[in-house]
Amino acid sequence: MKIYISSTYQDLSEHRSAVDRTLRRMGHDVIGMEQYVAQGNKPLDRCMADVRLADLYVVVVGWRYGYIPVEQPAPGGLSITELEYAAADAAGKTILAFLLDPDTPWPTSRVDAMSAEPHPGEPRVGFNIARFRSILGMKYLAGMFRTPDDLAYPGSHLH
Repeated sequence: MKIYISSTYQDLSEHRSAVDRTLRRMGHDVIGMEQYVAQGNKPLDRCMADVRLADLYVVVVGWRYGYIPVEQPAPGGLSITELEYAAADAAGKTILAFLLDPDTPWPTSRVDAMSAEPHPGEPRVGFNIARFRSILGMKYLAGMFRTPDDLAYPGSHLH
């Protein structure tokens, strides 16, 4: 089975590695940004193509919204991670969502400013990650994790 792993990278690289290792041990073909090499097409185009090729979409979300590409379909303003999710949802892919437990101690350098509503002129990243986490938490029976091992452990629903 082809499985696409989606998340922000810098804050969740260890978590992505844990999921990748577990899935590969199970014999799955894992697709993720770690396998990308230099090429002529845009990162967003490559991600969208890979999501469409996958049989299963796994999204791991902490407290960072991620990179928002300038060139994207209207209405715009979405991160690559949320665009990947939207493509998987639109294509009817099976989606497994994992959210960082809100009670987990987490470095502030890995947290977007959190606010219920954006104020005029302020970046929307804190609002956007809260909104995205809410969508995933309401639409799916999302697994909660605290550590990379939580994602790799048999109770994580990856098995």
